[in-house]
Amino acid sequence: MEIYSGVSDQLPAFRASVVTVGNFDGLHLGHQKLIQTLKEEGKRWGVPTVVFTFDPHPLEVLAPELNHQRLFPREDLGEQLNILGMDYLIIEPFSKKFSQTSAQKFLEDYILKPLHPKALVVGHDFAFGADRSGSQETLKSFCMSNGISLMVLDPIQEASGIVSSSKIRQSIRLGKIREAQELLGRPYYVVGVVARGAGRGKSIGLPTVNLQLQSFILPAPGVYITEVYWDGVWNPAVSNIGCNPTFHNSSDEPQYTFETHILSFQKDLYGESLKVRFRDWLRNEIRFKSAQELISQIHKDIELAKSFFSQKESE
Repeated sequence: MEIYSGVSDQLPAFRASVVTVGNFDGLHLGHQKLIQTLKEEGKRWGVPTVVFTFDPHPLEVLAPELNHQRLFPREDLGEQLNILGMDYLIIEPFSKKFSQTSAQKFLEDYILKPLHPKALVVGHDFAFGADRSGSQETLKSFCMSNGISLMVLDPIQEASGIVSSSKIRQSIRLGKIREAQELLGRPYYVVGVVARGAGRGKSIGLPTVNLQLQSFILPAPGVYITEVYWDGVWNPAVSNIGCNPTFHNSSDEPQYTFETHILSFQKDLYGESLKVRFRDWLRNEIRFKSAQELISQIHKDIELAKSFFSQKESE
């Protein structure tokens, strides 16, 4: 797959293509349905597939006070689209000036002229142009006038509701890991650099890696079954998100940390960048009466994690 930084980035001379447009935050099940449909349309027309998106996310520019957080790192979208067999990814730089582009100008100058689409595939809630003025009716009229086949896909419905990036964010923040994974169609993960911590884990025979994270949505404080990607392998682990209440007075200002105990090996990983994906919730973070009680519970957590992975292997 080829990646371009906007339509001004020396694009190939497209004679024809099939195109989808959106933010694709998280590339969840709904997005994956769009991509699969686009791939089928590409085969039907015999033309390349083009995914058109924006960076930064429009909310980061237009409403910074909302502190919008992406579900995954920027590079994740390209990696996933490549796996799904897309031909081109165009990442248009989003700015306040670009946000004033009219719906008609966007369709003509950013889609029609550079890409010559045979078909356009969008989601049910797709809107575009300045102030999201471009409606489904605007799109239908434009496509009809230019001989473009338009496909508007219905939302994907799961047991927990309609699949959306906002719903996934809510599930993650509440610690509903299984629900988030169901909506994403894959595990949620974060990326961080290993930093030195207080060293308590090592002192009790349960060393942890302490991650300084990029700007990610973190699940609610608690203990989770996780996996750490290292040396090309996903390694079983147990992670704690919280403020280590057993070792801190309740009057202290809580200092939240992300600590992970890797079950399969113990290595010095300081300064390394690690990917940690969440598999399931284990329990809430608890203030224990003693360090020994905490150690005993951690061993129980580890056994539950081992049982989880053993069951997955046998499925």
